[in-house]
Amino acid sequence: MTLDQGVINKKYQIQKIDLPSFTKRHLEALGMTNKCEVEVLNRKGKGIMMVRFRGSSFALGYNVTRKIEVKEVKAWN
Repeated sequence: MTLDQGVINKKYQIQKIDLPSFTKRHLEALGMTNKCEVEVLNRKGKGIMMVRFRGSSFALGYNVTRKIEVKEVKAWN
């Protein structure tokens, strides 16, 4: 699934970032890399969302979130 399909208050693990190299490098500099955990804090409309990773919150637009492949992180029981 892609990040734009994420649900508020759920955590996901980044599997692949399929963005232009400039944007991908910028996200990597902020700490968003493969295997990084991302929590969806809020969403508006068609994929614009607030996410938290590595202790900081960021707003990402639809053109970014739809290009980030994730898988849901299951909680330990």
